Amino acid sequence: MITVSNACLQALQAGAPQRWVFEWQDTEHTILTNEDISVEEGVAYDEVFCSETDLTVGLTPSSRISFTMLNGQYQWTGFSFGWFKASLGVRLTSVRNSEARNRHPTVTVSGNTATVVGNGVTETYELVPFGWFYAERPDVLRKTLITVDGFDRMTLFERDMPSATALGITYPVTALALLQAMCTYAGVQLETTTFLNSGLTLEKEPKSFSSASMREVLGWIAEAACAVARFSREGSLRLLWLNSTSVSYDEHGYTGFERTEYETTSVSKLSVRNADQTEETVLGTGDSPYMIQDNPFLMT
Repeated sequence: MITVSNACLQALQAGAPQRWVFEWQDTEHTILTNEDISVEEGVAYDEVFCSETDLTVGLTPSSRISFTMLNGQYQWTGFSFGWFKASLGVRLTSVRNSEARNRHPTVTVSGNTATVVGNGVTETYELVPFGWFYAERPDVLRKTLITVDGFDRMTLFERDMPSATALGITYPVTALALLQAMCTYAGVQLETTTFLNSGLTLEKEPKSFSSASMREVLGWIAEAACAVARFSREGSLRLLWLNSTSVSYDEHGYTGFERTEYETTSVSKLSVRNADQTEETVLGTGDSPYMIQDNPFLMT
C-alpha cells in the first residue's frame, strides 16, 4: 500500500490533472513527462502478485510498464535508455507565472514533489511511485514513435547463481544470510529481514545451484518462507503474503471499480518431495494437499 497525503487524496477525488514522470538514470538525469509521451495511447502498468490459477507460494513476479515516446524530430536517437523511476503525479497547486513562457515545460523533482514550469504557470505535483524499471535500448530509433517496455528490478536476478566466493559467504549458511548476500551482489535493498524459516541452514552448496539462476534460488527461499518475492514500488525486495486490509471505498472514492473474487480451500496437508520423487515427507492430513518439490532448503 502506498501512503499519500490528504491533499493528494482530495485532489484525486476532485479530478485534478495527473502527470507521468519518468526519471532516467543517465548522465543527464533525463526526465520524461506527458509532453514526451503519447498520452492518447496511454501507459500500461502490470503489477502481478500471483500469475498462477491456484494458490502458489514461492513465486517471483515482475512488474512491467509500457508507454510510447514521441520522437517526431528524432530527438531520442542518441538516448541510452536503461534504468528509470516511474511516478504518477497529482496536481496540488497551479500559479500563474508570466516568466514561464516555454511551451515544453521544465520539470524538476525533489523527493516526492515535482515542479512543472511552462505555458505561463508553475504547478506542483505530489508523486506516487510505481517502481524502478529497466528498458532495453530499441534497435531502431529513427522513427516518430518509440515503444518502451520496462521491467522492474527482478531482472537483476535473471543471471546465473554466483559462487559462494562471489557472494562473499561460506557454508553452512542460513536462508536469510544467503538472501542478504544475493541482494548485496545484485545491488538492491532487502526490506524483509524477518520471515518464516529464515534460519534454515544449508550445510553445503546444493548441486542444483550450479544450474540455477538467482531468481530460481530466490523462489526457493520465498517458498520456504511461505511467501512471494517481489519488488516494492520503492525498489526494495520484499517477501510477503496476502493480508487483510481496512481500506474501504464508497461511490465517491473511485472512478472505476471491477471487483474480482477468488476462493480456495485451506491447505490441510503438505507434501515435500525431492526431484526424482524417491523421498517424501508428509505433514498433516486431509483432502486439500499442497506439494513442494525439489526445494534444497526443505530437503533433509
